[in-house]
Amino acid sequence: MTMLSIFLACPNNPTGNVFDIDNIEAIIKTTPSLVIVDEAYAPFVETTFMPRLGEYPNLLNNLTR
Repeated sequence: MTMLSIFLACPNNPTGNVFDIDNIEAIIKTTPSLVIVDEAYAPFVETTFMPRLGEYPNLLNNLTR
């Protein structure tokens, strides 16, 4: 079975949990799957993947509303 995509909400809603940025980056580097990071609540935390978009071809940044 092949995983086509991995979806991570960072920070998570409703818990507000924030994934460790190094752990997410390790996932991005080691998987061929598309990694979708939803940063709809990014204004409430200090981490963002926006500056890294050009570094990883399998990274997609999403801002759901």
